[in-house]
Amino acid sequence: MTTIRANEWHRLDVSAVGSWEPTLAVTVVIPTRDGGRRLELLLASLGRQTYPTSLLDIVVVDDASSPPLELVLDVNGVTVRTVRCEDDGTFGAGRARNAGAAVAEGDVIVFLDSDLLLADDAVECLARWQHAAPYSVVTATLGFFDVGDVEESELRSAIAAATLPALLKDKATDDQIWREKTFSRTFDLTVDTPDMFRIVIGAVMVVSRSLHESLGGLRELGLRGIEDTEYGYRAHAAGALLVLDRDARLWHQGRRHFDSKKAVATRRERLPLLHDLIASPGFREESTSPPKVPTLVVDLRGSDPADAVLAVLASSGPDVRCLVDQCGKFADDRVVDISTMNERDLAASAYRGWIADSVAIDSGAFEAICERMRQERIGVVHLVDAGGIELMTVASSRSLGRARLLGAADADEIILAGKTFGEWWLPAEDFGVRTGGI
Repeated sequence: MTTIRANEWHRLDVSAVGSWEPTLAVTVVIPTRDGGRRLELLLASLGRQTYPTSLLDIVVVDDASSPPLELVLDVNGVTVRTVRCEDDGTFGAGRARNAGAAVAEGDVIVFLDSDLLLADDAVECLARWQHAAPYSVVTATLGFFDVGDVEESELRSAIAAATLPALLKDKATDDQIWREKTFSRTFDLTVDTPDMFRIVIGAVMVVSRSLHESLGGLRELGLRGIEDTEYGYRAHAAGALLVLDRDARLWHQGRRHFDSKKAVATRRERLPLLHDLIASPGFREESTSPPKVPTLVVDLRGSDPADAVLAVLASSGPDVRCLVDQCGKFADDRVVDISTMNERDLAASAYRGWIADSVAIDSGAFEAICERMRQERIGVVHLVDAGGIELMTVASSRSLGRARLLGAADADEIILAGKTFGEWWLPAEDFGVRTGGI
């Protein structure tokens, strides 16, 4: 498996479209409610892909359509299956995508919204990255066009003739300027930043089935505009390589229209979830209560943690957890044992820390270390005393996750994390860490 430093996906050796032979099976998962003309056109475009028909299938998730959808069983030899989700009264895109992924048989899952259209080589473009780096999450840009500007017959003819790009060239524009701003400042995602996961959208999201399953799927939050962002955050924290393929051409059937009052209300509803689940600058505001997903987990398992726990708690705010074998006498919400902490929440923490025995830690030390690591984009920091003895280690969950995705054994995770995301040794006293206990 190719080892890529940080998010330098441009260093992957991928073949040009049309010059290689795919080997991975791909399942396209499409959540929809009530289907209609736009879904039919999307299915038609998926039936004209250059990706081998024998390696491609489609799962349409009927998200409580009334009446239930009745779809074709194949388009140009590509199998189409339908999965039904009943109405639970909430926005169900996350649930629907999970339902589709649960029955996916492909090695690669391509999540698409039901109102897209694809150029004939789009699946080939998007899937080639999974052949080179199965730990990647791939996205693309979208063009948006007014459906009133193009006759359905024109679209169907262009799909059949593989001429959609020519038909839509002067009709489609990018209505997601917020994504382009992130692409610009990260040089198309080749510079790793703590918030680059913002660009992950469920409309076009490509991931290996194994990575999707290891992430535990999408959280089913029942609220628009957060489930895919949160999924992108966890994928980023787990070490995934975020890839932008500008060669993949996809279009949204219709412009983006916002109800400003509804948008404000949705943002207000999302804020508590954003704070609770995404441990990243810009999403997490000051809070006096411990969030569900901590920024830092200090691993104190394997020894009597009493003094260590007290040292960490005395020096830290609500955004830290002490992970112990048993909580015992500690009645602090920031102390959790491994048997009760949700594995998905643990994996979503931004940083992991370890400390030596009998270490004193000044207030704010952990926060200062994590902030330094964010600013410098460093994966691992070792704090050592004047004699070179290591007193504390902090590693980004992203760097550790990448090491695991690359197959590193437990003992080698820190080593590979440092190689792929950078590693520093710094004086412990500069951060208020020293021997001597609390």
